[in-house]
Amino acid sequence: MLYCGKMGLPKALARTIRATRANHALEHATIEQLLRRHNYRLRVVGRSFPGGFDLYGDLGADEVADAAHDALARLQGGEHHLAVSPYCGTNLAVAGIFAGLAGALLLRGKLSVGHFPKLALVGMGAALAAQPLGRMAQEHVTTSAADAPGLRIRAIRRMVGWPFPFLRVDTTWNEPVLPQPHPSTT
Repeated sequence: MLYCGKMGLPKALARTIRATRANHALEHATIEQLLRRHNYRLRVVGRSFPGGFDLYGDLGADEVADAAHDALARLQGGEHHLAVSPYCGTNLAVAGIFAGLAGALLLRGKLSVGHFPKLALVGMGAALAAQPLGRMAQEHVTTSAADAPGLRIRAIRRMVGWPFPFLRVDTTWNEPVLPQPHPSTT
């Protein structure tokens, strides 16, 4: 069970979070496979949710299916590094939070034109410092390669969306069954 402070999350919420984190890991691994196949000359964006993930870009359903199945096999085979991506929005979010906090600490409620150079410098420093923290946030918060064994790919579908079509990778996730201790025979 996932815990938030001293209070455990409700089981349904914990399951939703774990499924989303597993799908986020699979999304990253799938995009990495696609990038490798296109010599890293591909523009693609992903968005994960408990039932799978969406990919936005000039992609065919067959190539996404091949990449997703390959990515899942690799994650389940122990290649957990594929769950973390340098292109993930988590990196941007962590950098933005750190830059904002650094700016707020610098200003302490007082803004003047003279602060802008200092704000820029502090913001850039915070963004650089946040890079390894973005990776750690992915590893421990937003993705979970450890939950990949419970994932199964159900379907890859072309969806009609605005402003352009996208591909949806539908998955199912089953929480791994933990071995039960054997009753003592003594």
